Amino acid sequence: MYTKLETERLILRQLESTDWSVIKFLRTDPQVNEFVDRPGADSKESALAFINKINEGIANDQYCYWAICSHSDSETMIGTVCLWNFNETRTQAEIGFDLHPQFQSKGFMSEAVGKVLSYGFIDLGLDRIDAYTHHANIKSLNLLKRFNFVYQPEMKDSYNENNIVYILSSQEFKKR
Repeated sequence: MYTKLETERLILRQLESTDWSVIKFLRTDPQVNEFVDRPGADSKESALAFINKINEGIANDQYCYWAICSHSDSETMIGTVCLWNFNETRTQAEIGFDLHPQFQSKGFMSEAVGKVLSYGFIDLGLDRIDAYTHHANIKSLNLLKRFNFVYQPEMKDSYNENNIVYILSSQEFKKR
């Protein structure tokens, strides 16, 4: 099920087919993908296929996935944030995010992630949210630490040996 979210400066909305060019950019830009190992979307067709896959996953309760847009231009997407990889009991999920370089270091991702964490813990009743990030991705690491995510050296990413794992429990989130 899709839920639109809003913050002071942002609208978090469902992906639309008109977002294909930004999806293509976010999934192929070397700066955005410097620390991410994921399939690209190097054509309009592959970007649209990705959008369709995500929206089908939302309809089937597999993902919570949002396009990040500013209130001043709700049509133009500047990044994405998602909760996905839910466990079987839907008490744990993984968070993921990316942002167009033009909008980085302005607090937008912090605002979006804060809203999604609140949605995950309060509205979905999650007990824990995991974050997998490249050990050298300083911006991502700083963002996770800002929200009290805790490094888990014993946890490993079986798909990417360069990633490290952080977790945030609902109890730690509620202390904020």
